[in-house]
Amino acid sequence: MDFWDVLRAIHLLAMAFFVGGQIMLVAVLVPLFKGKPEMKLVARRFLHTSGAALILLILTGVYLAGHEGQWDNPTLWVKIGFLVAIFGLVGFHAKNPDKRWVDPILGVFSLVIVFLGVALSH
Repeated sequence: MDFWDVLRAIHLLAMAFFVGGQIMLVAVLVPLFKGKPEMKLVARRFLHTSGAALILLILTGVYLAGHEGQWDNPTLWVKIGFLVAIFGLVGFHAKNPDKRWVDPILGVFSLVIVFLGVALSH
């Protein structure tokens, strides 16, 4: 196991935390806390932890893309486009938490990024 294997493992763990957290939030926590004051606390805590995972994903992804010579791969740029869209949607949703239509879009975009990442790894 070398440095790049460890970096890839960190990237995958951060992805699992980010996407898994979104699924848990949408499938379990939102229905459980919907309309309750605790929901703001849950959402804020999730924003901080998922934000840290997202930063880790970006940093490790940049290094891995460079190491694997992926910067000219169109699939990588589509993946980055979805990532930028997620940033925009998260920012919008943080300012407009009542806009529930954002949640499924974030979930779908995150899954698209996962599938694109799998495509890049083969």
